[in-house]
Amino acid sequence: METSIGYGQIEQDDAYNVFTFITEVFSQFVAPGFSQEGVEEFLKYIQPDTIIDHLASDHFGIMAQAGSKIIGIIMVRGYSHVALFFVSSHYQRKGVGRELLRAALDQCRSHGANTKRITVNASINSVNAYRKLNFKPENTEQCVNGIRFIPMALSNSSYQ
Repeated sequence: METSIGYGQIEQDDAYNVFTFITEVFSQFVAPGFSQEGVEEFLKYIQPDTIIDHLASDHFGIMAQAGSKIIGIIMVRGYSHVALFFVSSHYQRKGVGRELLRAALDQCRSHGANTKRITVNASINSVNAYRKLNFKPENTEQCVNGIRFIPMALSNSSYQ
């Protein structure tokens, strides 16, 4: 029998465990498509101290856990941009990502009625997953500091 899944806010005390979880999933799915420069740039962004700084300023995060094990996270910047969104391979295509996004969108709505759209810089391998969540590409592939992505957005009408 599988452990039930719980969802809750990412707190500053969770930073190291969130970093460890993201690093594991990133290394498996995203890093192979990045240059060394891109991997290093991304890893700087997810360091525990950086996560703490983000949470103390303009980010919020939600994590999914099976028991005490993190199985997914979403972090949103400024109530309008998905900065980090990862689900462990065992829990992909099982509704965990959709529930994390729903919870994040609820929090965005409660803090900013003027939020017309939510953006994300989708890694190349995650574009189809974002499409299934109703995000639409806004441009072609970009590469900034070795990080490859496609800018995508979810309009307000797509997540009501």
